[in-house]
Amino acid sequence: MTHTTKAIITAASAMTLISMSQAAITLDAAYSNPGPDGEAFLYSSKLTATDASYATYSTTITPGGWSFADLRGTSHTMFGAPISGTSQGWGHASRWVLLEITTATQFVLSMTPWNNPATGPNEATDARPGFVIYAGESINDAPGEAHTYSNDGSDMSLNDGWDLNGPGGTRGLTYVTNGYNALGGNLSKEISLAPGLYTIAMGNIGDSTLATGGKGFTVSFTVPEPSAALLSMAGALGIFLRRRRM
Repeated sequence: MTHTTKAIITAASAMTLISMSQAAITLDAAYSNPGPDGEAFLYSSKLTATDASYATYSTTITPGGWSFADLRGTSHTMFGAPISGTSQGWGHASRWVLLEITTATQFVLSMTPWNNPATGPNEATDARPGFVIYAGESINDAPGEAHTYSNDGSDMSLNDGWDLNGPGGTRGLTYVTNGYNALGGNLSKEISLAPGLYTIAMGNIGDSTLATGGKGFTVSFTVPEPSAALLSMAGALGIFLRRRRM
């Protein structure tokens, strides 16, 4: 047996182990880290993904505005003075979650409109899901100043009032990605994440005719199964090896 063949067998075995390993996404609903400033940020909970194979955690949320965008093209006066653009989130009304990734993996965040019993029957129709992911945990901050945040990374100065996590109290969190569905309905996005801590803000897109608050979503945080293509490749390697030995 050649060294090349041994390497292929090792690779195939590793892929099998990955597909069979047990994953977990654990929830710390009471998470609070006051940090050096003595005041915890707006996180509602902390999720920890401890493996790179399939696991999921789902919950329901009723957040406020992830965006102040006016999707209908008319004057946006929901929050007083007209505000336009999609780059501004409503910090105190959005839902914030801290995510810890312990093994480099693919991560999927999904939001599905949910008919909140506390609101009208058009709940699912009016919901416009959106989220943003930053790298890092906010531990040196001013939560009382978290009125706005950059939900698409285009204007990170929107975070300057509360994000004091960098050297000398400068901005410390960095933009990773975002996702939104401006037409309403489901939202799902997959991203490769390295081990570390990530800050996630989720909410509803504001509109002059659709109030942002009280819109319900079912949110799922998922580390997906290894792809069918990966498993097929492992199977093909096995067939190739058997033929080589014949």
